[in-house]
Amino acid sequence: MKEDKITNPFNHRKIGSEEPFVRPEEAKLILEHNAKVARKKNGNDLTLHYLHPVTGKLLPPMCWSGNPQHAAIMLLLKNPSWDLKSLNLITQPEHFRRFEKVAHCIFEPEDYHNPYLHPDYRRHDRWHANLFRDLHQEISWGLGWDEEKTWLFLSQQVCIMELVPWRSRYWSDSAVVSNIHLDFVGPWVRKAMADPDRIVLMGRGEKQWKMMVDAAIGQQPKVKNPQRMSLNRGNLQHKVYQQILDMLIHKSLFV
Repeated sequence: MKEDKITNPFNHRKIGSEEPFVRPEEAKLILEHNAKVARKKNGNDLTLHYLHPVTGKLLPPMCWSGNPQHAAIMLLLKNPSWDLKSLNLITQPEHFRRFEKVAHCIFEPEDYHNPYLHPDYRRHDRWHANLFRDLHQEISWGLGWDEEKTWLFLSQQVCIMELVPWRSRYWSDSAVVSNIHLDFVGPWVRKAMADPDRIVLMGRGEKQWKMMVDAAIGQQPKVKNPQRMSLNRGNLQHKVYQQILDMLIHKSLFV
């Protein structure tokens, strides 16, 4: 079997630089996409953003929130959503640096590999924390860990993978304007599916993931209600939730 070649799509820029994350050729495709959806009634909601729509500041791409190489749990979604509150938060220097490191796949042992789970971010935006709230509670109680140790652990063990790294309020299939990111995301997803010590969960966009990345994704465990996204006993099969919990507790032995 031919080995996947995995190249970070953002390695054209240096960390800390003012250079955009988006490549010029992709920026052109995004502008064409935005011009096309602008003619629709909900065009503003379908517009893709790689810059803050008000301030023009750089937005870090979020093709992966977490470590795609080592995270035990990988959740497949479509693309990050946004509101002005979250964008204003992400573009603050201290938050931006955390998200930038993740985009460049720089994961230090003491870092929150999923920056959405950092306490300074959770304090203002709970959407990602709510995804893993039940797992956090069960691990914290079961292991006797304090709240923050558990969040740090989870941030290093979960990774959200997106088909598109650029933000829009709502999804449209035309949002996949290029394969630049899929050439990176696809191999990591396939590696995770082939690893018995990792679990890949189908959250949103099964049709697109199967068509654009790998048809075998359809065989992965699924979130029951993608519109109420949460990894808990009610939204996953009991067997799957228990497998996730058991795997995370096993991983905790090496912390």
